[in-house]
Amino acid sequence: MKGNGVVSFLVVLGGMYLLSALLLAIGAGILWKVGAGSHMISGAVIAVYVIVNFIGGFILGKWRGKQKLLWGCLIGVIYFAVLVLAGVCFMGTQLTGNSWIFSGIFVCGVTGMLGGMLAPANTVKKGN
Repeated sequence: MKGNGVVSFLVVLGGMYLLSALLLAIGAGILWKVGAGSHMISGAVIAVYVIVNFIGGFILGKWRGKQKLLWGCLIGVIYFAVLVLAGVCFMGTQLTGNSWIFSGIFVCGVTGMLGGMLAPANTVKKGN
């Protein structure tokens, strides 16, 4: 999927949100069954962020082939930015005084960057 960079970026981002929804639904069922507290719930959400951003960075880094570190970090930061924007628009989330924004964007950016960094180099040569 070397063609249009915007399309591949949006495909990966959309896939990340679908995977997030699936993992959060599974996690919610498990946490409900065990009667988890707020710390376990927060840990599960962070684990979903880490897993999804790593996978997204890995896939996008593999597809793009070059500047994998940048692409991985970018997909992670945009993933989190869209989540925050949705929270502000639909849930009335207040941004002032919330330190979780910095930690969330850091976790998403770094794990996306790590996924991009570990993606295999694209060594396909174009025809002669």
